[in-house]
Amino acid sequence: MKIVLVSINAKYIHSGLAIRYLASYCAGDFPHIELKEFHINEPVETIIAEIYRLRPTVVGFSCYIWNIEYVLKVVDTLGQLLPDLVVILGGPEASFSGEELLVQHPAVSYVIAGEGEEAFRALLQALTAGKEDLGYIPGLYWRKNGEVRCNGGYQEIQDLDTIPSPYVKELDDLEHKLVYLETSRGCPYRCSYCLSSISRQVRFFSLDRVKADMKRLI
Repeated sequence: MKIVLVSINAKYIHSGLAIRYLASYCAGDFPHIELKEFHINEPVETIIAEIYRLRPTVVGFSCYIWNIEYVLKVVDTLGQLLPDLVVILGGPEASFSGEELLVQHPAVSYVIAGEGEEAFRALLQALTAGKEDLGYIPGLYWRKNGEVRCNGGYQEIQDLDTIPSPYVKELDDLEHKLVYLETSRGCPYRCSYCLSSISRQVRFFSLDRVKADMKRLI
C-alpha cells in the first residue's frame, strides 16, 4: 500500500505540520509514507499531475480554509484518473463538513474529524487488514451500503509526548521555510467563531519535548 500525504500550503515558504505529525505517528506500522507539499499559487494541474505520477494507493489531504477549494478540485480529478484511489480528508475545514463532503464529492473515501493521529493510523490498519466495519474508529465519516456514516466521539490525545516528533528525520526540505512548533493543544476560551473552542481542556507537550524539537530545528 503506497501512502502519500499532501499539504497544499498558503505560500511557498510555508510548511505543513499536520502531515508530518501523521507520518511520524504511523511510522511504526507504515514507515514509508511519502510527504508532498505544494502551495495554492501553483496551477492545480501541476498538483494533480505530480500526485498521479506517484500512483498512490491512499492519499490524504490536510484541509484548511485557504486550500479546500484546491483540494477538492484535485480530488475530483484524481477520482476520474485513479478510480480505485482511497482519498482521506482531514483538518479543520473538513472536520465539520464530513457528511457534506462525502455526499457532494464521490471521490472522497473518508473524512476524519478532529485530531487525526490515532484515527488515521487505525484507518490505515483497517484498510490493510481488509476490514469492512469501521464503526470503531473515532471521528470517522465513511460510507456503508451507500449511506454516509459518522462515528462521532473523536479522541483527543491526552499525553501529547506520545506523539513522535515530526522533526526527527532529514530536515533539509525545511530550510528557508516557516516551520511550525506546537507546544499545546486546546484553548481555555469558548469563542463561538473558533474551532479550538470545541476542546474542553488545554494539553501541553512537556518542556523537555519542546526543547528537543527546538534544538533539532536550530
